[in-house]
Amino acid sequence: MEPFDEALDKVIWSLADQRLKLDQQIAIKRRTKPLELQNLLERDFERQISLDEDVALGLEEQVQEIDLDDPLPDRYHKVRQTLAKIATVTRELDQSIPVQLERCERLNIVSYEVENLRSH
Repeated sequence: MEPFDEALDKVIWSLADQRLKLDQQIAIKRRTKPLELQNLLERDFERQISLDEDVALGLEEQVQEIDLDDPLPDRYHKVRQTLAKIATVTRELDQSIPVQLERCERLNIVSYEVENLRSH
C-alpha cells in the first residue's frame, strides 16, 4: 500500500507543480498582453492617422488643381464628359452583371453536382 501512496503522492505533487507553472504563465500574460495590445492599437491608430493626413493632402492638391477661373461653359463641358463616361460604365455594368450572375449560379450547380459525384 505504501508504494501506491508514494506514487500517487508524486503524481499529485507533479500536477500541483504544473498548476503553479500554468498559473504563473497566466499571470504573466495578464500583465503583458494588455500592454502589447495597447501598443499595437496605438501604432495602428498612428498609422491610420498618417494615412488619413496623406489622403487629405492629396484631396487638397486635387481641389487646388481645379481652376475656378475657367469659363463656366468649359467646366460644364468637363462635367458632361465625366457624366458620359459614368453612364457608359454603368451601361456596361448593367449588361455584364446578369451574365456574371448566371455564371455564378451555374458554378454553384456544377459544384453541387461534383460534390454529389464524390460522395457516390
